[in-house]
Amino acid sequence: MTHSRIIDLEKYQGGDKIGRKALNLRWMIQHHYPVPKTYVLPYQPGESRLDTDKAFQDELKFELEKILNPDQVYAVRSSANLEDSTHLSYAGQFTTYLSLSGVQEVSNAIIQIFGAGVSETIQAYTSKTNQDASKLQMAVIIQEMVQPVVSGVAFSKNPLTGLDEVIVEAVQGSGEALVQEGKTPDRWVNKWGKWVTQPIESQIDLQLIQQVVSQTNQISQAYGAPVDLEWVYNGQELYWVQLRPITHLDEVNIYSNRISKEVFPGMIKPLVWSVNIPLVNSAWIQLFTRLIGKNDLQPDELARSFAYRAYFNMGVIGQIFTMLGFPKESLELLMGMQGGDERPRFRPSRKTMRHLPRMLVFGARLLGIGSKIMPAMRQIRAECATLQAQPLQNIDETGLLAEIERLYLINQKAAYFNILAPLLMGLYNLILKRQLSTIGVDFSAFDLTHGLTELEDYDPNPYLRQLADRFNQLEETTRSQLAASADLDGANFPELFQKEITEFIHKFGHLSDSGNDFSSIPWRENRPLVLQMIQSEAQRQRDAGPKSDSDQEIRQDKDQTSRLDQSGSKLTWEKLRLTRLQRLRMGPTYRRARQFRLYREAVSSTYTYGYGLFRVYFLEVGQRWVKRGLLESPDDIFYLSWEEVKASIQPEKLPAQESGAGNYADLVAKRKREMESSRDSILPEIIYGNELPPMQNPDQLGDVRQGIPSSGGYYRGPAKVIQSVSDFGKLCKGDVLVIPFSDVSWTPLFTRAGAVVAESGGMLSHSSIVAREFNLPCVVSVPLACQIPDDTILTVDGYKGEVHLHNDR
Repeated sequence: MTHSRIIDLEKYQGGDKIGRKALNLRWMIQHHYPVPKTYVLPYQPGESRLDTDKAFQDELKFELEKILNPDQVYAVRSSANLEDSTHLSYAGQFTTYLSLSGVQEVSNAIIQIFGAGVSETIQAYTSKTNQDASKLQMAVIIQEMVQPVVSGVAFSKNPLTGLDEVIVEAVQGSGEALVQEGKTPDRWVNKWGKWVTQPIESQIDLQLIQQVVSQTNQISQAYGAPVDLEWVYNGQELYWVQLRPITHLDEVNIYSNRISKEVFPGMIKPLVWSVNIPLVNSAWIQLFTRLIGKNDLQPDELARSFAYRAYFNMGVIGQIFTMLGFPKESLELLMGMQGGDERPRFRPSRKTMRHLPRMLVFGARLLGIGSKIMPAMRQIRAECATLQAQPLQNIDETGLLAEIERLYLINQKAAYFNILAPLLMGLYNLILKRQLSTIGVDFSAFDLTHGLTELEDYDPNPYLRQLADRFNQLEETTRSQLAASADLDGANFPELFQKEITEFIHKFGHLSDSGNDFSSIPWRENRPLVLQMIQSEAQRQRDAGPKSDSDQEIRQDKDQTSRLDQSGSKLTWEKLRLTRLQRLRMGPTYRRARQFRLYREAVSSTYTYGYGLFRVYFLEVGQRWVKRGLLESPDDIFYLSWEEVKASIQPEKLPAQESGAGNYADLVAKRKREMESSRDSILPEIIYGNELPPMQNPDQLGDVRQGIPSSGGYYRGPAKVIQSVSDFGKLCKGDVLVIPFSDVSWTPLFTRAGAVVAESGGMLSHSSIVAREFNLPCVVSVPLACQIPDDTILTVDGYKGEVHLHNDR
C-alpha cells in the first residue's frame, strides 16, 4: 500500500505535505512553546474514496494502535493545504472532533475529515473565495488532549479592527464550551501592557491571563504576523493547541476625527467638502510623494464624510507609515489610543533606509524653503486680488467655472505651504523647547514673538483695539447714535473713522467664523458686525479703566513661579541668562522658530484670503441659478457638490453617469433635512469600516463631560456659549467661555474668560494655545459642549480634562 504513514509531528522533516495548520504547530514546537503530543497523517491519494477504501482503513487502524494510549483522549483536526493561510483561514469550515478515545473513534473521525473536502459546504466556500476546490488537499492532526482547568483563545491584534491590542477569552474547563458551544467567556484586553478591559469578577487567575498575553506577543513577533491562538491550562502548565494568522486585517478601514475636527470642525456642506478635500489632500499627497516616491494615493481616499463631519482614513495613513518603515501601530498614538508603557517605538528598518536618500534630499530643500515662502505668498495674493477685482457680471457661467478652476490651482499652491509652514514651525519650536529645558526654562513661559511686530499685519486684534480706542474718543452722543444705527455707512459717521474701518475691512474682511468653510459669511459681507465688534472692544476698554499694576498679575501654579521673570511677565530672549556659547548654539534655532511663526501667519492669512474667494464665485453662480429657477436662494448652492455644479454648466465634459442637472431644489432640501436631523448627534471619535455607526442622543450624556486637557488649572463659573462672532457681546468677565472651536478673530474673548471649554481641538489648537498664553484652564474635544445651557455653573479641571455640570445656575 502506498499511503503515507502517521508521523510524530515533532520528528517530521518532510515538505509541505501536512497542511498549514500542522506546519504552524510544528513551528511552535521548534520554537519551544509547549504543544501537546501531536501526530499528523499527510495528504492521501484518492481521498474522496477513503470512506470505502477498506485497505486504507485497516492500515489506518493498525498504525493508530501503535501510537494511541488507551488511557488518553484525543482531538482530531483537519490540516488542509488551503487552510490557515495569511489570506484565508477556512476557520469553522472543517469539523474538529474532541474527547475521542480508542482506535475506532479516532479512525472514524479521520475518515470524516477526509470526506469533508468534497462536501457542499467546502465547495461553496472555495467558490465564494475564488479558490479552486480541485486543488484542496487534506492532512489530519491527531493531538493528545490536555486535562483542562482553563481553556481559551487569544488574538495578538483585534481581529475586527486591527488595533494593536491582545484580546484573551477564557472559560473554566474545556475549550469546547468556548469554541463550539458558544459559552460567554471572561474577556480581557491588554494594550501595550495595560488592561483596558477586564471582567469585574472572574474565577480565573489574572497571572495566567498575563502569561497568555505575554506569550501571545512573543509568538506573534517570532511568527512575523498577527496570530489567533487556542490554548489550554491543566493547572500547572500552559499549552498551545492551535495557531493561525489573523486574516483580512488590512481590509477594515479605520476613520478618526481626532485630527480632522481640529482643522475642520463641525458639519461641512457638500460644496465645501467637494472643494476642500481634493484641494488639501492633494497637497498632502504632494508632500507624501516627496517622502516615499510615486504612489497610488488619491485625495478622496484620505478622508470620508460621516453625517457631514470629516474623518481621516487612518488605514491609508498607516500604509504610508509602513512605507516609511514606521510601526503601523504608532498610528494609534495619533488617534489618541490609551495604553501602557509598551507603546510602539520607531526603529529604522530597511524600508526606512530605502527612503532615506529621498528624505535627506527633501530635508535639505526644506532648509531653504523659508526664503521662498514670502515671495510665493505675495504672488498668490496678487493673483487672487486680480480674481477678486474683476467684474463677474460680464462673465458667463462657463467662464465662471474656468475662473473657479483657476482659483483652485492658485489655492493648491497655498495649501501646500499651509501644510509645510506649521509643520516646520512645530519642528523648530520642539528643538527650541528642548534647548531651553537644558537651562531650566519652560517653553510655555518663554515669549517667542517678543518684538516681532510684523505679526500684526496678520492679526486683526491690534487694529480692532485701535479702532475701539478711536471710537471711545468720539463724543458720547455720536457713539450712542452709531450704537443705535449699527450702520457703517451712516451719514453721521466721522469721515476719518469711516476710512479707517474701510481699510480694516479691506485688510481683514476675508475672515469669518471658520477659515476652512467658505460658506461662512466673511466680515466684508457683514459690516454691521464689524461695528459691533468695535463697540464690544470699546466697552471692554471703558470697563477696564486706566491700566494699573494689578493688570500685570498672572494666575499661575506655585511650580510655575520660577519660570517667569520677577515682574510676572514671560521671559524674552534678551532676558535669558545665557553664556556666549549658549547664545551661539541656541540663536539659530530661536531665529528660525520666530521666522516660521511669522511664515505660518503669513501663509494662513494668504490661504484664507484666496480660499474665501470660492464663496464669491460660487455665490455668483447661485444667483444666476435662482433666476433660472434651479435654486430658491443663492447660498443653496453650498448644499450641492462641485461635480453637480459642473454637471449643470458643462455636462459635455463629464462622464455620462455624472452629467445632467437634476432637481437641485429637492436635493438641497433633502440635504438640509439630513444635516438638521444629525446636527446634535454624537459621533464616535473612531469609526471602523465605511458605514455610519448609530449616533448617540445628547440625553445619553451624564453630568461629567470628558475631554482633552490642554491648559492646566481649575476654575468654577457660569457658562456662556459663543457660537459665532455675533455672540461676543454676551460674554461677561469671569464666565466660562464655551465654544465649538476658535479662530484668530476670536482671541478678544479670551481676555474676559475665566476658563475655556471647546467642542473641538487638541493640544495645538488655537483654543489651547491662546488659553495657555493667558493662563486659563482649558478642556477641548468636549462632546456637545455647545449644548450646555447658558449660565450653567461649570467646574473646569484643566489637568484631568473634566467638565462638571452643576444644577445651581
